[in-house]
Amino acid sequence: MATPNVSQATTPRSSVARGKEEAEPQSPESDISHDASLDHTSNDFADLEKANTVDDTQGGAERKAESRPSKWMFQGNSHCSVGTREFEGERGWNQFVGALPFLGLLIGIIIGGMANILNASFYTKRFHANGNKAVPEARLPPMMVGSVFFAAGLFLFGWTSGKDIPWIAPVLGTVLLGFGFFTIFQSALNYLIDTFQRYAASAIAANTFLRSVCALAFPLFVDPMYSKLGIPWATSVFGFFAVLLIPIPYLFYVYGPKIRARGKYSANMG
Repeated sequence: MATPNVSQATTPRSSVARGKEEAEPQSPESDISHDASLDHTSNDFADLEKANTVDDTQGGAERKAESRPSKWMFQGNSHCSVGTREFEGERGWNQFVGALPFLGLLIGIIIGGMANILNASFYTKRFHANGNKAVPEARLPPMMVGSVFFAAGLFLFGWTSGKDIPWIAPVLGTVLLGFGFFTIFQSALNYLIDTFQRYAASAIAANTFLRSVCALAFPLFVDPMYSKLGIPWATSVFGFFAVLLIPIPYLFYVYGPKIRARGKYSANMG
């Protein structure tokens, strides 16, 4: 009588046993460990989200303001970028409320325009007294006053930037800045036109080119400077330069005729 093959007889039973083991549900202990692993992973993601989320505290607001390099680097006006750092970054205001203080800049510009209109009567008297010829120096009084207000506005804006100081203080600084900026800018253009007359277009073009070069260069160092020095001292750097430039319109008001007489394109224009 033939002996049955043991290996063939045991093979089906081992396959069935393995199938039963695979079909058996996992024990409760394994479910608990699996759920704990999922919870741990989800907690890790939650912690990572919290770490990347900027809170509404002063430090968080500063990090939020500093994390927008495109807004800082490509602002059309350096005052706007500094104001954004002041009102949105330092004080934690949102973008809409943080833009409202720039109305102070507009108010200062309007007052500066009124100052130029008032100076027109002074210029007219000097014009007629000079035989109906242009008197470039008569264009300078608004600049003479505005240069002082511009420097004062820089210091006021910079040193009232703290969150504990009422917001009206830096806004008053923007009013002074707007007044000083407009009177300086408008008086300078009028002075160039009266000085060079037939070459006025070229003089204004040269002035515009120089301002454009400054506008290109300033964003490259303004943001790093404010990050390193802070708003008070960084703004004071510009304030010190503004103070150094205050005497210029006064010197041109006194010595302007002599300076113009020595110029190749400005001589005999008045």
